[in-house]
Amino acid sequence: MATQSADVIIVGAGLSGLIAARELQRQGVDVLVLEARDRVGGRMYTIKNKKSPYVDLGAAYIGATQKRVWKLIKEFDLKAFPTNEKEDLIYYEQGRVKRFRTIFPPVGGLLSWLDMNNMLRKFDKMGAEIPLDAPWKAPHAKDWDRITVQQFINKNAWTRAGRYIISDSVRLNNTIGPHEVSLLYILWHYRTVGGIHLINATEGGAQECKLVGGNQQICHRLSDQVGHDRIILGSPVVHINQMGNDVIVTSLPGLKYKCNQVIVTTPLSIQAKMSYSPPLPAHRNELIQRVPMGSVMKAFAYYDTPFWKEKGFCGSANVNDKDCIITYTMDNSAPDGTTPALVAFIVAENARRAILMTKEERQQRILADLAKVFDSKLALSPTHYEEMNWSTEQYSGGCYFLALPTGVLTTYGPILRQPVDRVYFGGTETATQWAGYMEGAIQAGERAARQVLHAKGKISEEEVEIPDNDEETKSKRLELSFMERHAPSVPGFFGMLALTGLVATLCSKL
Repeated sequence: MATQSADVIIVGAGLSGLIAARELQRQGVDVLVLEARDRVGGRMYTIKNKKSPYVDLGAAYIGATQKRVWKLIKEFDLKAFPTNEKEDLIYYEQGRVKRFRTIFPPVGGLLSWLDMNNMLRKFDKMGAEIPLDAPWKAPHAKDWDRITVQQFINKNAWTRAGRYIISDSVRLNNTIGPHEVSLLYILWHYRTVGGIHLINATEGGAQECKLVGGNQQICHRLSDQVGHDRIILGSPVVHINQMGNDVIVTSLPGLKYKCNQVIVTTPLSIQAKMSYSPPLPAHRNELIQRVPMGSVMKAFAYYDTPFWKEKGFCGSANVNDKDCIITYTMDNSAPDGTTPALVAFIVAENARRAILMTKEERQQRILADLAKVFDSKLALSPTHYEEMNWSTEQYSGGCYFLALPTGVLTTYGPILRQPVDRVYFGGTETATQWAGYMEGAIQAGERAARQVLHAKGKISEEEVEIPDNDEETKSKRLELSFMERHAPSVPGFFGMLALTGLVATLCSKL
């Protein structure tokens, strides 16, 4: 016997699930949200510590063109502040520090820049061919899905800089090694965000702002609207049983809930931990077994003074050093400059190395890395240290997002958002804009809710997929310079030199 019933049960009280719940409630649909954790928010996780009133252990940054997130911020009267990059950024390579103020670090000289720029331009040009809602239909989808990003780099890059710039982007933004992930998948992911420049940029890009008070408060406000009596915490879903017109959902405590439809918003790898009656279709079952999450740790070091600013550094550092386990750092101080802090990102292979250390060993190693990168012994003596290892979070399975191997997107992509009878799927993994981000979670939650509303006869099929009006965000998009758009590749540059030499020789004989 079911202990409780609702029209729709939503699995997961992260941003996507809460948005879906609110959208359905606004249409008069009774909902119940089952959440495995003892909190709402999912990968949005804000805590307090003895040094700071809030710190985002999970999602922290808000992109310039994330219009759905900004709409919520305005609705809830929250305050955002710009991520600090007023001072110089650092590129740290094998013990050497270089200052810079561009999106990408200065790796090498002219030929290196030409190669790096060409690789970035090529990446965006290829991505422009990919349909946002159906990347498997791209003209070169099968070819691009057969190879890894690393294989693409090996074939197309001429210099160390060209090889580094794409692999570094994949490690930092996708928390996976370029040798582990499909080229088609990464091209599509960057396309959903707005391109490789935007995903790596701070001002005007994906890391533009943060929220005063932390991001989880968005989920707290949404849960207030949905109603705390409609959200049941500490209830991991273990079984979904479709029985004619009804669905029975069973949670780990053994409680059963009855509904007409279910929306599952957990990461796909977590869906593999549930059982289903009748069994999932073969391709859906195979899909959820082939979708690993990325590997990332965030470490926060608090100090009495922002010693990096005293050296003219903003706190952002790109680290390319085999002896370091940190990949990137940013200033994590409060917007008024109090509670000076740095956040370090440990990603991909480095995160897997760090996991094998004890917390004490890891802390010492991270602080030693910070001391080297910022050339200051003050980094060794924080007043407080905090870390979050997302790979041990059993209801996320990792962070930030999916890391699809070769062949998965073209084989299983068409069923990613496809319902299984009365079971529907949300979550940022199913988004077609800003996939993997809060914006994507909102879009996916809205779309899943509309699919259910259509099944209930409340909206037409045409209203399920609402086209995005992009006009309001176009003015915020990053514009490339003339040189970035027109500079030659390395082979093109040498071809120009050869042509110039030939012309000079011919002219000398006239």
